[in-house]
Amino acid sequence: MALTNTPLDPRFTDVVEDTIVNNTAAASVTGSTLTFHTIQVTNAASQVNYVKFYDAITATATTLPNMIFMVVNGTTRTVSICDGYSFGTAVTMRCVQEAGLGGTTSPSGGNVQVILTMS
Repeated sequence: MALTNTPLDPRFTDVVEDTIVNNTAAASVTGSTLTFHTIQVTNAASQVNYVKFYDAITATATTLPNMIFMVVNGTTRTVSICDGYSFGTAVTMRCVQEAGLGGTTSPSGGNVQVILTMS
């Protein structure tokens, strides 16, 4: 995990970028409660992957995700949430090859990058 946190402008307090998202939870990437406005996922791996977001300090394959984004290999997917999506505890994310609740297989053949714009 290579995590950076950069203030953007007065409307958005944080831009968080993780350049290597995998099965190991990127725990509490924001350090506090925040609201998502934009999620961008770039999948340079060699298979379809699923980025899972949790309203929790940490997460495992048995933790119920709040959001799951499927991203086809070799593509970038950007989702804008007009009114935002609030996380009351913390923002934690994982990326695996399996859809749904479970999944423990990290992406292979390339990296998955996630950029979050939050306030």
